[in-house]
This record gives sequence, structure tokens and C-alpha cells, in this order.
Amino acid sequence: MTTPPEELRLETNYNQLYGVLGAAGLMMGIALVAVLSFAGLEELVWTILILGTLWGLGVLVIGGANHLKVLRERRAARSLFEGGAWTEWRWSPADWARELDKRRADHARRMRFQRFAPWLGAVAGLIIGGCALLPMFFGGVDFPAELRPFIFGLAAFFAVLSFVLSVSGAARERRKWARRLEHAESVASPWVRFGLYGFYHEVDGHTDLRDLDDVRWSAKKSELTFVRRHAGPRGSSFGFGVALPVPETHHADASALASRYRSERGLND
Repeated sequence: MTTPPEELRLETNYNQLYGVLGAAGLMMGIALVAVLSFAGLEELVWTILILGTLWGLGVLVIGGANHLKVLRERRAARSLFEGGAWTEWRWSPADWARELDKRRADHARRMRFQRFAPWLGAVAGLIIGGCALLPMFFGGVDFPAELRPFIFGLAAFFAVLSFVLSVSGAARERRKWARRLEHAESVASPWVRFGLYGFYHEVDGHTDLRDLDDVRWSAKKSELTFVRRHAGPRGSSFGFGVALPVPETHHADASALASRYRSERGLND
């Protein structure tokens, strides 16, 4: 029987927390530009204290919610190694070698695109900074002179922030993709375990299927696609497919597994 990895690789992360930090930093930057343009040191200190408090509360609320999600997913992942798994598949070395070739090709395409990230960040920064200057441009000579330093500062802030976020985000993604490929290449014959509310891939980690909406098997693509339902604005929702390559030795099992998911999760109606 497959033993669980020393450290479970979970799908849930703290991207929402980073979003809170980024939004708070954006608010802080705008406020600082405004205060430095119109006010003095005392107003600057109060602005930092108030926005810092709101920032901290946002981090606590969003971070706490994400922590609960992590705990829930960790329990679901552990259950796959504690009697909750339906079945386990394993790639043969030849099957996995073919899958690695696909992953290397995908990695190469991503890296080629990432070379343009600094240029795209610079263009985005110029566009966003230029948009911030539009009120002054359309106002012409009638635009208040005392507001001009604020508008120029705001445009510079947005331009620099857009460029830095684009470059740093691209670098973070490159490191993440490189680590994933390196880990995939270190495994000769990985396994995947399936259960009612998710599956665990030795290389890719756990995929949570609590929001499962459909399961599709494509013999032509040799893929199982798990369609998950995500909530959208104003009560709407949309489907998002997660494709899992199927080892050639388990093609005969894939259709039965898809049917079992649809049956046990009530997706046949």
C-alpha cells in the first residue's frame, strides 16, 4: 500500500491573502501620495495608522478563512491514505516518460512567453499611468494647479507598481513551474489515488473535488476531466475543468471511474 508523503501538497493556498496585502498596499500608496501633496506629517501618521489597522483586519479575516480551508483539504487528502481511497493507478516508466515530454514542451512554451513579461509590464505601467493623467489632460488650463502634483504622483505610483508587479509575478511563476518540472522528473513511476471528494497525484499533489459538477473521459485525449463549479458574482457560477492524464494501462478503468463519480456524487440527474 502506498504510504502518504511526508508533506502533503495541497491545492488550497494563500493567494487571497496576497490579494488583501496587494489591495491594502495600493490603498496605502494612493493615500500617501494624496497626503504628501496636500497635508503634513501629522496627517501622514494618522493615515498610516488607520490604513494599517484596516490592512491588519483584512489579513486576519481572509487569512483565517484560508486557514480553515487548508485544514479541511488536509483532512480530505489524509483520508485517501487512511481507508478513504477508491482505487490507485500507477504510471509505467514508459507512460510517465511520454507524459514528461508533454510537460517539458508546456514548460518551454511558458518560458518563451515569460521573456516578454518585463516589456508587457512596462507597457501596462505606461497605460495605467497615462490613464491617471487623463483628468488633468481633459481639464486643460482650467485644471486646479494645486492638484497637479497629486495627479503626477498618482500616475508615477501606478506606473511603477504595475511594472514591479508584472516582473515579480512572472519571476515567481517561473520558479514555481521550474520546481514542478524538477519534481516530476525526479519520479520514475508516479501513482494517483482517487476518493469521493478528491484525488492525490504523487507529483502534482491533492485536487479537491468538493465542488465537482461533472466528470468526462476522453479516450482520444487520454484524459479524465473533472469539471468543478465555482461561484461567480450575483449568485452566478461557472465550470472549470481540471484535466488528469490517464496512464495507458488504466484506459479501461477510466470510464468506470467517471461513472462512479457521477453516481456517488449525484451528477447523473
